[in-house]
Amino acid sequence: MLALQFLRENKEAILKGLEKRNFKQPELIDSIIELDQERRSQQATLDQQLARANQLAKEIGSLFKNGEAEKTTVLKEETATSNHKRKRFKNNYKKLQMRFLNYEHRFLMSLTKVFLRELQKRIMRRFLNRDPSHNLMKKHSLIGN
Repeated sequence: MLALQFLRENKEAILKGLEKRNFKQPELIDSIIELDQERRSQQATLDQQLARANQLAKEIGSLFKNGEAEKTTVLKEETATSNHKRKRFKNNYKKLQMRFLNYEHRFLMSLTKVFLRELQKRIMRRFLNRDPSHNLMKKHSLIGN
């Protein structure tokens, strides 16, 4: 697969190259780039939520260590709420990840078809140029002139 960063940076050049090879679904590239951006932003949000959960856990631990167990109830409630939100967010992230992988798979399959057609054309050109009957036909057409 083309690296996503390369795909983002050279989108127009890639589209022009694929257009030459009769690539039929250029919108897949836009979809992949959009889904990747959304996936990366959600991953950043998820990382921030995990960092906050770790910070809360450290605070709760230090409060217990200092004998201030009554202050931990507020932090525990906040932790429970954020855990619930993070679970929902993580489920949405997994769905987005699956959509991204689906588009990536469709893109790869389309590319495979394009390149197989290109390879088939090249093989046929080489075969026709080496085929003795094809060369005989060329010789006969020269004799007829």
